[in-house]
Parts: sequence; structure tokens; C-alpha cells
Amino acid sequence: MNAQFRLLLATSLVALTAAGCKVAEEGAKAISDTTVAGDHSPNANNVACANERLEVQLAVDSFTILRSHVPTELELVPDFLRTESALFDIAVDGTVVPAPASPCA
Repeated sequence: MNAQFRLLLATSLVALTAAGCKVAEEGAKAISDTTVAGDHSPNANNVACANERLEVQLAVDSFTILRSHVPTELELVPDFLRTESALFDIAVDGTVVPAPASPCA
């Protein structure tokens, strides 16, 4: 290996490492305890709420199609959900609503 190639390789590795650090820093902001990260991007709480809502809504829709009635949360466990949702409840019309005192309100 010649000296120019080694220098190019070393410079490339430093640049890639520095770029990876920026991504890790942005990821750390996304899991802050606050509602919105400093740059107003959604954080882990918002992502968790959105995913949980979609999961429960999918279970409700699937149950309703297969069993021809709107389920209670208890009816969804264990065939459609592993456990009852701590974040969301199911209204009598089948809509998924935030549970009382849920951070997803």
C-alpha cells in the first residue's frame, strides 16, 4: 500500500465515523422525556402512541370483520392482542380512544 492510499483510507474512515456520530445524536434526541424534542421532531412517546393506536385499531377491525361485532378489549386478548392496552380503550362504536390518564391523549 502506498502512502497516498493509506491517507485516503484513514480520512474516509474518520469522515464516516463522524457522520455516524451525528445520526446517533439525533436518535438520542428522539427518545427524550419531553413531548417534543428541541428541534420539534416527534419523540419516542409519540411514536409509541401512534404504533399502539394502529395495533389496537387493526385488532378491532380484524375482530369486527371476522366475528361481526365490535369487541371489548377483553375479547381481543389473546387471539388479536397479547395483552390489553394500557394506553388506549375501545369505545362502544369501535373507535380507539386514549385511556384515562394516558400520555397519548
